[in-house]
Amino acid sequence: MRLPLLLLGTLLCAAAQAQHPAPAEVTDAGWGIRFTPPAGWTQHPAPQGYLFLAPTQEAVLAVLPHAAHTLGALRAEAQQGIADGAGTQLRLRGTVASFGANGLVADYEGWIEGSPGRARAVGLVAPGGDGVTVLVATAPQHYSEAYAAVAEAVAESVVFEAPPAAQTAAPADAPAARPAGGEEQEWYDFFHGCRLSYFNRYDSGYGGGGYLDETTIDLCPGYFTFGDRSETVFNTRDLSGSDAYLQRGGRGAGQWTVARQNGESVLQLHFHDGTVRAYVLGYEDGKTFLDGRRWLRTCNPDDSVVEARPQCQ
Repeated sequence: MRLPLLLLGTLLCAAAQAQHPAPAEVTDAGWGIRFTPPAGWTQHPAPQGYLFLAPTQEAVLAVLPHAAHTLGALRAEAQQGIADGAGTQLRLRGTVASFGANGLVADYEGWIEGSPGRARAVGLVAPGGDGVTVLVATAPQHYSEAYAAVAEAVAESVVFEAPPAAQTAAPADAPAARPAGGEEQEWYDFFHGCRLSYFNRYDSGYGGGGYLDETTIDLCPGYFTFGDRSETVFNTRDLSGSDAYLQRGGRGAGQWTVARQNGESVLQLHFHDGTVRAYVLGYEDGKTFLDGRRWLRTCNPDDSVVEARPQCQ
């Protein structure tokens, strides 16, 4: 499971400064979720989602959005372990089990910013896709089934609600999703329901380190999802990176289309926050290019390679 825009280890240290008691219930209309935090825990500000600290200050509970649209996609992420790109690396302990009708639960162990850690994570998929990960983490000597039960209780309290229409509607200045015809229509049909993936890797060899850049765009009917990950590794140690899925609500990150711009066909991504990204399109020798860089196009939701599967409803 990915921890988007969250350095878990850093917050484990910062959470000790929390002074505000957790509310009886958290309601986030923009996210489309409400849940019951654990009684007696304190709430700490977080860059994304919600963070709570145990009364003993031995454990932290995080409630975070995830970008998986199906239980299959969520299971694939859960089996990969938990990482934040900044020194937190927790591997799966045991197996991934079902949790209710729309969730999975798993235990993890490994390292949180250089210190041993254990965690239980419960992932839930919302009716419209995406969802929430509820995770409790602590040092191995403090871990207990009581803390694990806290994560499960919070997950059981989660209620998904439709976010306001203003959160999921396309920006007023966004173009119609489907082009009128011509070359742009051909590109639109070519991409519709597919995943675009860009990989840039370098390995110096002999354990000397390297870097990884990975971007995925799922071009779904009426919306898109966007994932971006980068890591720098030196002597097998992760030094810096990010693992962010820019997504909000049940309709992905925004609306996409193909338009004509300066005489060229351009893939336009209109994010819900008003941000627009544009890529000049090209095709040569059976290969797809965005801004001159080769991207892989995969369209089979049952592809044998999990990472190649488009995550559309």
